[in-house]
Amino acid sequence: MKPSPVSASTQPWGDRGRRPRLDARPDAREETRQADPRLAARTGPCAKGDPLLSSKAKYALRAALRLAEEAGGGRWVQASEIAETGVIPRKFLEAILVELRDHHVIESRRGPHGGHRLTRPPAEISVADIIRIVDGPLALTPCASRTQFRACADCVDVRSCALRFLMQEARDAVSGVLDGCSLADLLQQAPAEPPRSEPGPARPSDSGVRRLPIA
Repeated sequence: MKPSPVSASTQPWGDRGRRPRLDARPDAREETRQADPRLAARTGPCAKGDPLLSSKAKYALRAALRLAEEAGGGRWVQASEIAETGVIPRKFLEAILVELRDHHVIESRRGPHGGHRLTRPPAEISVADIIRIVDGPLALTPCASRTQFRACADCVDVRSCALRFLMQEARDAVSGVLDGCSLADLLQQAPAEPPRSEPGPARPSDSGVRRLPIA
């Protein structure tokens, strides 16, 4: 007697005995989200403890502040100097500089006397401008965004959603602070030396190098 065929539901990996696709795992999307900070801001709520402002955005602000310091003299600042002053990993910095250049915030020049500099005075570039370039909209939900509005994936009725109006108020409050603070304003607020958590001698790498105090 011939053995009865085994149905797909009883096979260990579906039909033909193949393993399921990687993206079929319930945690695959979460792993991808955690690996890319920009994707994390768009694919769902952050895990507990995750910052809403990505490390890349903070690196971009440090880089922009370093260029703002030299804006008055129009000096070209090399990437190595930006990385050292801002304590920015070079792999992040190169990508950040490309994004800022593509959005016409900075301009770049090759050669031994080249580097990077702002295309506009620091007073005309807001903190929100930099964050939007790197992290995207300031809103906590896509339906509250003023620049990239779209309904949430699980939205029932975007016109009557009470949460949407609350998120718009939160977005407007954040925008009021970040859009209202320019790079020039931020430079004036920055202390000459960041406070130390514990007293002690300066590290050798700190000698003669001013660290930009954006944690």
